[in-house]
Amino acid sequence: MSTNFQISAVICELNPPHNGHFSLFEQIHQEKSQKCVALLSGNYVQRGQAAIFDKWTRTELALRGGADLVLELPLPWATAGAEAFGFGGVSLLNALGCVDSLWFGSEAGTIEPLLRIAKTLETPAFSACLAQQKKHHPGSSFASLRQRAVFDLLGEADSAVLSHPNNILGISYCQAIMRLSSAIQPHTVQRSGAGYHQVSPQPKDRYPSATQLRAMLKKDPRCDLGPFLPGDCAAFLTQVINDGLGPVFPETLEPAILSKLRTMTVEELSDLPDISEGLEQRLYQAIRRSTSLTELYEYVKTKRYPLARIRRLVLSAFLGVTKQDAMGIPPYCRVLGVRRESAFLLSQLAKTSSIPLILRASDGKKLTDRGSRLLQLEQTATDLYSLAYPRIRPCGREFTQKLVIL
Repeated sequence: MSTNFQISAVICELNPPHNGHFSLFEQIHQEKSQKCVALLSGNYVQRGQAAIFDKWTRTELALRGGADLVLELPLPWATAGAEAFGFGGVSLLNALGCVDSLWFGSEAGTIEPLLRIAKTLETPAFSACLAQQKKHHPGSSFASLRQRAVFDLLGEADSAVLSHPNNILGISYCQAIMRLSSAIQPHTVQRSGAGYHQVSPQPKDRYPSATQLRAMLKKDPRCDLGPFLPGDCAAFLTQVINDGLGPVFPETLEPAILSKLRTMTVEELSDLPDISEGLEQRLYQAIRRSTSLTELYEYVKTKRYPLARIRRLVLSAFLGVTKQDAMGIPPYCRVLGVRRESAFLLSQLAKTSSIPLILRASDGKKLTDRGSRLLQLEQTATDLYSLAYPRIRPCGREFTQKLVIL
């Protein structure tokens, strides 16, 4: 790259953001001549639910917290499992042609075991071992079978690495870099503070989990998040809440989701991402019996089909995401926000990116049919998300909302 600075990226959800996220941005800036790009999930996230704050709110929080530029990870990848999520994010960053490194937090805190496991997962030996594990442990989830196979190939210590969610996501990034033969260099830092799912009645750590903060907002939407956010982020979030733009809770959309599911055929369910082995029949029967999403999830989930996977399937059905939508690499890059002093990064991307940049509605005209399809899917998803605000909003925000500039 012919610049006198380097561009580092973080793939993130910020659902919601907290000091742990911002400390990663800070660490990137401490590296000489670094610019920090955040590739952000949109209005829906990997856990198969609506984000607690919309993507523009989280974009501004990211910029206030140290990101120089915020881009959007398109819906089909943002709501996928770890492998597809990682591949979508890394392939988009790789297509930009100017990202030097990818940073992420992990429980391991060091890149070597993550790279070693990722390399092993890409070998014929792993595929053969996984097939043997399937024979000996029928009905087990893919995650469980993968961990057993890694135990056989690499031993107990590396197998234990796959017990932690951020490690698994980091490994998926490393796998994607290998598959793409990308020049992007992966870097990991020790994840600080509370565990990924840890929730305490009275959190004292200034690095809580996002799960903790969602629980606090659920209990009291006007709770004090000041200790867990830098600078004026908490004051900005208070204004967002006062304006009726959050927080958004998954159950708000439950009637709409159940309504959509009840209109779907088995054939339509079979076209969802990550559905296989006749799971569409099981899902269809559960839809006919269920009076709530909790009940539906209980009917469908098994050891082989964990809850997170079922939630993602249900969300894809609601939003109209199909298998074909998440294939290949994202066909465009949507810009959500930028800091004024870093606006030159947009001209840099325009020079190096092999996929179109979308900054405004009119930019959609340069997309292929597939790109137009995904952009329309994003618009519909945002219109549905607008039903979940504390004060329901009209349709069309996807292209009436201006670029966030700070």
